[in-house]
Amino acid sequence: MIGTPGTGAIGTLVERTSRFVMLLHLPNGQTSEQVLAAIQETLPALPDHCDGP
Repeated sequence: MIGTPGTGAIGTLVERTSRFVMLLHLPNGQTSEQVLAAIQETLPALPDHCDGP
């Protein structure tokens, strides 16, 4: 989701089986580098049941 110009964006990560959703805060845009940094910041908070087998 992209906000009005200059207000940032929100990315979503969805685990399809459990439908668990994590939101990525993208305050400065949505380049691949910015998305990667947001994913790396957010994934440590992933619950144990979503880590896989």
